[in-house]
Amino acid sequence: MQYEHIGPIETEMSHSLTQEQLRIVNAPLDRHLKVSAAPGSGKSLALRHRAHRMLKEGVPASQLLIAVSYTHLRAHETSLHL
Repeated sequence: MQYEHIGPIETEMSHSLTQEQLRIVNAPLDRHLKVSAAPGSGKSLALRHRAHRMLKEGVPASQLLIAVSYTHLRAHETSLHL
């Protein structure tokens, strides 16, 4: 399924994202991504921004994303932000 690309995410918080995080957020929405990195590197933040972009561009919630977390704390924190 193809989605119209509106453009890179532009939010107040996007200015604090690293180049790697922005690559995750702005990757084409019709592709699956695997994001793996060291603890504390900002994976959860990048995924939240990507989910925000997907919703903004009209991707149905049922097709948003699947995220795996190895700690209950991170999983809970991410669910609160989404």
